Amino acid sequence: MITFKTKHYANIMMFDGVAIQLLAMMGRPDKVPGALLKEEVEEALRLLQTSLGQLPEPTKSQPMDDDEEVSEPEIDLRQRALPLIELLTSARNNDSGVMWE
Repeated sequence: MITFKTKHYANIMMFDGVAIQLLAMMGRPDKVPGALLKEEVEEALRLLQTSLGQLPEPTKSQPMDDDEEVSEPEIDLRQRALPLIELLTSARNNDSGVMWE
């Protein structure tokens, strides 16, 4: 688990794989722990939103036959990124840095 922190927002915990994907989209190395200076938050947020916007649309799941097992729907990376986007937005609006460990 990787935890993202900033001064004026609740901590956000994510599984390593998802967090590392999002860090890469922000232009950050996948080193953990890491940090963004308050001057870097705006650019990281912009890069993340741009990268997420370029992802292909998720495919709709096919209806299942009665004899097939029910499986959990796959959660799109854009949905998984929402808490981090909110944390970065809060950091930008409050002139704060972001750390992750």
